[in-house]
Amino acid sequence: MNQSGTIVYILGYFPKVSETFILREVVGLRRKGLSITVVALNWGHQEGLSPEEVACVRDARFVPPLFLPTVLWANLVACLTSPRRYVKAFMRIMGQPHRSLYFYLRALYHVLAVGAIARLLSNGQPVAHVHGHFASLPTEVTMGVAAFLDVPFSFTAHAKDIYVDANALREKMRAARFVVTCSDYNARYLRALCPEAHQEHVVVVRCGVPIEEIEWAAPRSSPRPLILSVGRLVEKKAHRYLIEACGLLKDEGLAFQCLIIGDGPLRGVLAAEITRRHLHDCVTLHGGVPYRQVTEFYRRATMFVLPSLITDKGDREGLPVVLIEAMAFGVPVISSPTSGIPELVVDNETGLLVPPADAQALARAMVKEIRDESLRHRLSAGGRAKVEAEFDLEQNAAKLMALFEERIPLWPSLTLQPA
Repeated sequence: MNQSGTIVYILGYFPKVSETFILREVVGLRRKGLSITVVALNWGHQEGLSPEEVACVRDARFVPPLFLPTVLWANLVACLTSPRRYVKAFMRIMGQPHRSLYFYLRALYHVLAVGAIARLLSNGQPVAHVHGHFASLPTEVTMGVAAFLDVPFSFTAHAKDIYVDANALREKMRAARFVVTCSDYNARYLRALCPEAHQEHVVVVRCGVPIEEIEWAAPRSSPRPLILSVGRLVEKKAHRYLIEACGLLKDEGLAFQCLIIGDGPLRGVLAAEITRRHLHDCVTLHGGVPYRQVTEFYRRATMFVLPSLITDKGDREGLPVVLIEAMAFGVPVISSPTSGIPELVVDNETGLLVPPADAQALARAMVKEIRDESLRHRLSAGGRAKVEAEFDLEQNAAKLMALFEERIPLWPSLTLQPA
């Protein structure tokens, strides 16, 4: 690729345990020779990373806390040296129809990120394009930085940022060079939201997993099957129904172990539910762990269960990466036909689907997989084949790279003077 400038990725946190797919995406693009400069508004957690991922994090730039004098000074310098571009960036962020005073004040505060990021980029490669991950705050900062640098921008929309935290989403889509999302379900919603955009404006690029690094293994039989679930402890993951289903399995006299990996605001509620149902001997809330440790649980699991639902506030999945990972390792999965999940989990072919918020149906599916070894093997093989065909990291990185090549004129931006 004849690239004359870097593509700046603007992220909220980097790296983040629940967003390993972003780190993988950056690594995949860099492998293909694309220059990616990551700028994050906050530090994440770096445990359990591969050497290649560690190198990617080491090369990233991190925005200091916006209240620091150095950030205010960087903004003052940017305003005095490039007043028109700074005003343009300010108006790009603040001129959006923010849906509430909270979103307006949040945007006003994060205008300061523009000057800080300009300073961080001043000694690097010229910038050709800016790309934000998540259509909420990161994309607002992305828009401001792109306006200041006078380059185009794009963003990737995921789930909560589309259906719950959407703020001026249609206007962001109209201003972007293109929009990426992880599922056809999301793409249909976004195209309906912004019908004036042409069909190709919203592009589906899957969150890929490194297939070549994952050895498939058929699930092993065990006298005490391991039921695994991985995900943040939030309502849309529907762990409460998994716990209820485990209670039904225990009532039937089945021996099993259920391990729920992840952390979040519902940890106390779920722990109380485990206590109320007397499930301490078979259901464990393990807490969050790095991906490298999660892989060990995938290798031991008899099945993977994520009974996702749509909350009353509209929050829902995009397409859970943990389901893709589990299927890549050969773990038979059980989920629900919510949002983009049926694009990955085809009922009785690549996994089992049960109605959301139905603990009895979930329990029946779990019993079915526990007792039917041939079913587990068939779903394991079908799931791996599905991931290889559509969710391979290299294939999807190549698709995203082709999108950048096709849609972005990779010219050098103005070289910024150090602030």
